[in-house]
Amino acid sequence: ASALGRHSAAVRQLKQAIKLKDDNAQFYLSLGLALQEDGKFFEAIRQYEEALKVAPGLSEPHVNIGNILKQQD
Repeated sequence: ASALGRHSAAVRQLKQAIKLKDDNAQFYLSLGLALQEDGKFFEAIRQYEEALKVAPGLSEPHVNIGNILKQQD
């Protein structure tokens, strides 16, 4: 399978996992990473923000958002 195909499958699985358990920051973080890898930066940032709502103390979502914004310059 192509990388894009693997990411699409991961995105679908993570969205389903979030429907079942929407208070797991790791799900949002992983979904953000998969979307970021697919170049879907706006959607990735939204997922990182959701991770921060669930677990405000996480640093990784902040770093990932910063990396996306840096790439956009």
